Amino acid sequence: MFGGRRRAFLLPLAGATVLALVLVVSVYRVASAFGLGCAGGSPSLTLNVAADPAIAPIVARAARRATSGHAKAAGSCLRIRVRTAQSADIAELLAGQAVPRLGTVRPDVWIPDTDLWTALIPAAQRSALIPSGTRIASTPLVAALPRRLAGRTAGQEFLAVPSWKTMLKGAATQTAPPGSPASSPVQVQIPDPTRTGAGITALTVAATLTGNDPAQRAQFSGIARALREHQAPTVNDALTGNHRDPTFILAPEQAVYVHNRDVPTDPQVAVQPVEGTLTMDYPVLRVTRPGRRPLAPQQLDALHNRHLDQRRAAAGLLERALASQQTRRDILSSGFRTPDGQAPASFDALIGISPQSPQLLPAPPPDQVAQILQAWAQLSLGIRLLAVVDISGSMNQHIASRTSRLEATTAAMQQSLALFSDDSEVGLWEFSTDLDGHRPWKQLIDVGPLSQRFGSVTRRQLGLTAFSALKVKTHGDTGLYATVLAAYKEMQRSYKPEFVNTVALWTDGRNDDPAGPTLQHTLDALRRQADPTRPVQVMMFGIGAGTDTTALARIAQVVQGQTFQINSPQQMQTIFAQAISRRVCAPHCP
Repeated sequence: MFGGRRRAFLLPLAGATVLALVLVVSVYRVASAFGLGCAGGSPSLTLNVAADPAIAPIVARAARRATSGHAKAAGSCLRIRVRTAQSADIAELLAGQAVPRLGTVRPDVWIPDTDLWTALIPAAQRSALIPSGTRIASTPLVAALPRRLAGRTAGQEFLAVPSWKTMLKGAATQTAPPGSPASSPVQVQIPDPTRTGAGITALTVAATLTGNDPAQRAQFSGIARALREHQAPTVNDALTGNHRDPTFILAPEQAVYVHNRDVPTDPQVAVQPVEGTLTMDYPVLRVTRPGRRPLAPQQLDALHNRHLDQRRAAAGLLERALASQQTRRDILSSGFRTPDGQAPASFDALIGISPQSPQLLPAPPPDQVAQILQAWAQLSLGIRLLAVVDISGSMNQHIASRTSRLEATTAAMQQSLALFSDDSEVGLWEFSTDLDGHRPWKQLIDVGPLSQRFGSVTRRQLGLTAFSALKVKTHGDTGLYATVLAAYKEMQRSYKPEFVNTVALWTDGRNDDPAGPTLQHTLDALRRQADPTRPVQVMMFGIGAGTDTTALARIAQVVQGQTFQINSPQQMQTIFAQAISRRVCAPHCP
């Protein structure tokens, strides 16, 4: 979840008595070190504080006040070193997913932008975090919209009454080509949820409001897939990038304030969705430190307790400074709200930010946030899908008035294909009997990236054309078992770990190929081929009443797949979307 970032090393510190200001690319910056002028001979204690970049300057000023006048903590001369650190980096460090490097010390106090980050830390390590009860500031997640668009509400309900429902519905369809029936007039962009507090907060809002039953999980799957394609690396990148109008940027209110102050030529309006929102409130978390020296138990206990007393006292001094009236003034002048929600006096319509306190949604517990982030990680894996479509004679029967089973299948797949991301890999087989010599299946398009070009056309365009061109084999039977085996073997042979590798098979009948394997032979062969290190999902869609659902279910059980019964064209698209969303819970879906 945290891979692929640049790492940087701190430069050597010039000396213990010199104020250090060290810049690095990614992980840390020493913002300030205060209280270095202690009386000679006095024992000293350094409190290492890691603070999110947005709040670090305020914390540094509070630290300076806390250590003025040779401050002491439990008898030791106190130094407070405030380091700027991305919240994601410290979460990774505390989770044991990163090795401390030069300068990247484990902090004594951590101030992330939101305590949602603690969900990334396993429960055992999470117990090392002790909430102090102090929250420095608050800034709600808002939907930023360019001011030039905010007044254009005539005939635009999504601008007149902005809501999460409207924005998330738009997000789920924003990958469709502009002008297509599935295209939405609303675009939504979020900062990277694995790197930014705004992103993780936005994702949590989306998951909380969509719910977790199969239909809602499918909706979240569509939203997450689209947001992944439109995510920005940082909040600033999202606010300053070029977007198709209208695009809502999900960002902290304070970031909108800073953007409007620094880029007055392109001001944004901070919109508060009607359902409410979550807020980022910069909690002060004390981080316990394990013993470091091999001492006798009695010595270790005494040293550990003295160490804890000193750091507890030091953290208390800092927390009192952070709760002071001066810090409160610093918070308001920087565009934050106070912890109790008071807005800066400068907030008004002129700068595009309402002073009114937004309605707040209930914050989910860490375990629920962890599930949401796990779902995001799984959905962030591109899908790699082999579509296998039955073209036997019975697929010509109607599933609805004037719509055959094959027509309903191809229409649903064409709609879905339009929404798949460009980095998805898709291929197409058809099957009946004797389609390629004596083989019951035939490859029409090999599995590959939808964006791959073949002359003047892409694989996506080839797929849309190929689905339209599928024709029923009038007297064809159904070579189901042999096709399932071949498709499973092919996807396992070409397995790619960075994708969710999937076989999706549509059929309206039962195996009636006398030359093919029996059901038992098929089940035994699948058991032998199954490899937990190269998992392949198998989803089978039974169309109409004649489907051998018992056989399909037994096959699905062997390969941890699932069967779906479809009785109308309307169900086709919905059920396929729900099936694809199983990436959220696979391989342990209910």
